[in-house]
Amino acid sequence: MPMSHVAIVGATVAVIAICALLAILLEVRLVGHPLALLRDKARRAGGGDFSTPLVLLQHDEMGELAAEINTMCDRIAEANHRAAAEAAARIAALEQLRHSERLATVGQLAAGVAHEIGTPLNVVSARAKLLVAGGVAASDVVGNGRIILEQADRMTRIVQQLLDFSRRRGPEMGLANLEQVVRRTLDLISPAAERARVRVECAASGPIFARLAGKRVTGLSPEAAERLLSYSWPGNVRELQNAIERAVALAQYDQVMVDDLPEKIRAYRPSHVLIAADDPSELVPLEVAERRYILRVLESVGGNKTLAARVLGIGRKTLYRKLEQYGAAGG
Repeated sequence: MPMSHVAIVGATVAVIAICALLAILLEVRLVGHPLALLRDKARRAGGGDFSTPLVLLQHDEMGELAAEINTMCDRIAEANHRAAAEAAARIAALEQLRHSERLATVGQLAAGVAHEIGTPLNVVSARAKLLVAGGVAASDVVGNGRIILEQADRMTRIVQQLLDFSRRRGPEMGLANLEQVVRRTLDLISPAAERARVRVECAASGPIFARLAGKRVTGLSPEAAERLLSYSWPGNVRELQNAIERAVALAQYDQVMVDDLPEKIRAYRPSHVLIAADDPSELVPLEVAERRYILRVLESVGGNKTLAARVLGIGRKTLYRKLEQYGAAGG
């Protein structure tokens, strides 16, 4: 009996539905699930985990791709292990080299100390033996004791100089005679200059500003030097030069006095930030203390933001941002 038109349509739809379901199942089994495994493997490899291999039992393009990824991960892991071993070997070699350099430095230092202290020790030993043996006249005992003290002070200075040389020390502001610095420098380079047939000489004689002003000023009084050292110098070297020139021109004695300095240097007083520790009611939040300190430093350096940032140990952009928060950015 022939099938009706409705039965044919129903059978066709059923066949299409079965084929679609089979296609979906095959896609999930042969494509979707392998792709998910490949994705997870790529994520683990991106995170540095190359230990777990990807296992796909199918022998198609997905299987070949999984095998290639496993091979790539194995090579990367091997390269990482090799790089780590080489880095460890380099670090060990550097440590060994540093240890050898330290030993060499210690040896040189010990030899230098023995050489420098040997002579004072011999003097001290000889004088002490004379005193112990009683072969020194009573009038010479004090002289021998003084010699022993002098040599002991000499050894102390030698050791102190070695310690100062080995320690890291920051720059310190102080007074220096530039003419003496120049002359010492010329003494150091003069042998090399003579070999090169170059003549070097120091033409300056006496304080430069005093010669230019026609004054017989030889230096600074202790009080004037203290004021100069305590001033913040927002104008840097140019301001210092102008202040010295003015002071020398006004000086009436052989030394620059406090009254010869500019008014702002005479009246300058270093600012200090005090933090109360006894009365809890006077304590302020950290943000308030930071704001006060930054503004005080800026005031102390005459509004020089570059110098203030250097004193505070922060960048200029950070300082500008904080000043904008405080409403004190200025010009």
